[in-house]
Amino acid sequence: MSQTIKHRRGSVASVRNITSFGEAEIVIGSGSVDGKVDGPIVYIGKPGGSTAANDYAPISKIYTGAGLPAMTTANYGTTLDGLPYYDSTNKKLYILNAHSDGTSGHSQILITSESMSNFNTVVSASVAADGFGAGIFEELSATLYKADGKNLQITGSSSTALDVSQSIKAHNINVGVPTSNDWGSNLDGSYFNNFTKDTDVSEVLRFVAGLLSSSAANPTTNTKTYSSISENKSNTGTGTAPAGHVPQGNSIADITYLVDKGFAAEGGTLFPGKTIYNNAGYAISYTSVAGGSTSVNSSADAQLFGLGALSSGNASQFQVKGTHAFRFNNNNSGTQTETSASTVTLTQNSFGTSNGLTVAKINTVNPAVIPAAFQDGKFVSVFSENIMGWTTEANTSVSASGTYILDTTVGIKTGSQAAFVDKTASETIFWAPVSNIDSNIGTNTLASNGEGVTGVTLTSGSLSGAPYISGGTWKLVATASGLFAPMYAASTTLVDVTIGSTSGYTITNTAGTDTLSTSGGSIQTSGMVTSADGNTARNSGTPVRNDLVEVDATYTISGTGDTFVEARTGGDTSYTLTLKGRNRNSSQSTLDTQTVNLHTAGAFGQPASSGSMAYYGGGNQSSALDERFTNETYRRIIST
Repeated sequence: MSQTIKHRRGSVASVRNITSFGEAEIVIGSGSVDGKVDGPIVYIGKPGGSTAANDYAPISKIYTGAGLPAMTTANYGTTLDGLPYYDSTNKKLYILNAHSDGTSGHSQILITSESMSNFNTVVSASVAADGFGAGIFEELSATLYKADGKNLQITGSSSTALDVSQSIKAHNINVGVPTSNDWGSNLDGSYFNNFTKDTDVSEVLRFVAGLLSSSAANPTTNTKTYSSISENKSNTGTGTAPAGHVPQGNSIADITYLVDKGFAAEGGTLFPGKTIYNNAGYAISYTSVAGGSTSVNSSADAQLFGLGALSSGNASQFQVKGTHAFRFNNNNSGTQTETSASTVTLTQNSFGTSNGLTVAKINTVNPAVIPAAFQDGKFVSVFSENIMGWTTEANTSVSASGTYILDTTVGIKTGSQAAFVDKTASETIFWAPVSNIDSNIGTNTLASNGEGVTGVTLTSGSLSGAPYISGGTWKLVATASGLFAPMYAASTTLVDVTIGSTSGYTITNTAGTDTLSTSGGSIQTSGMVTSADGNTARNSGTPVRNDLVEVDATYTISGTGDTFVEARTGGDTSYTLTLKGRNRNSSQSTLDTQTVNLHTAGAFGQPASSGSMAYYGGGNQSSALDERFTNETYRRIIST
């Protein structure tokens, strides 16, 4: 029966999708399977078959590739099942079979005594050909193999029958024959007399171990553990916020920035409630803290903790890894604006201290005989990090003001330990370049104008023709400026008038206002603060930066004074009114001083020839009957 051979084009993966299956049809598939089985692959349609996915059988060579190919039934059906394949990476032979997961359907070809005819004969012949049986080995049976009741006997022509360059792992071995005194010789009364040449070495060693156990204490580990980390801080200096309260209409860039970020408000101070760190070198390093207790360690250092077993008597590797996560909030609402992270690992491979890491050997009580088995260690002042220096902001700019957060994880690992044991610490500070901000804000320029004192009233009298002042009032007016720009102090005497010292009388403010209070940061005195144009009075609340302070006060003289003669000869004829103001640092300075004469010759209807009058408050009447010469009430009148 003749058959038409069709040549179908396409990849190996497309064979399963042939639409019309043909018995005995030859199909040639190109490409590769999982990059390992390279085509072409020749298929023949199975007689009686019906589907392309299952009834095209591969007819080809043994294919070779590095590793097992992934053949899924979803991609190939069973069109490649039965294909021989050699894995050159693992040097294994397989029969390929597709599976849903790609590889588990493949069957490895294993050659065993059951699968190879005359396996034992062939192996025995090979052993004999290599010298076994004709050399030091004596054949005990037809074949050389280990079986119960059969021993391998080794003989030699010299005293050494077996020379092994590597170690021997045996269930046991006898103690043998001494070359000097044999077992049982000169050992009467000793337990050693129980031993013979056939006694197992393990029995002798166990007996000796029992004798020495009290003087051969087992090496013990330091049971203290890595408990936590302590922070070592440096350059932790703090500063104070720039002095003053923020006025309305502020025009200073640094103040505007801080108000916008929530670090200040009109009528309030800068950075209220903040502890402000201002050293750009603020840094933190970390030291391990040991926890628990122990009576075993390498030295008297209480901070050493156990680091496991030694490595063949040498130090096991000690690793310490520091991971730092930085956060910066340039606002008072807690919104995160910058982040950064870093990781550094330190390693100590020998006993001693390096880069802050210490590894020490824990010696036994008898180190000359019993070797050390364990180590301990610690770390001190590692991973020093500047808590605020990592940001993109220049540390001299107001924009560097904000909350700096440093989250640190320090982990340790030693020997064959798989994972790091981590401990954490976190530090949060508020940092600002307060000295730079203070300089940028500047100082107040205090001034006054329109100062003047006028006499309002004057009461006078005379005694024996000598005039004197017995009462009077004077009015002071002045305008102070610069008190609120760039900022202002919270003071009960932001502006006040000081009355100079007097002798023989007292001057007091009896009307008007001459003292401005801004206690708490707001205007507390009515009738003194006005807008720069004078049209708006501010009797409370927060002042505007260019507001003025108006002083309008009346002062009154009083006092009982001395005798008239003393008043005329020793009393003051003038006093001073000094206008003062405070800058934002609350430092007080003099704005103006007015000297007030009690009387100007010729004023208030007194003759100019009387000169300037002095103050006398003793009055012209007395209730005393004896003559005191304080006035003329009881003066005798002599008629002419």
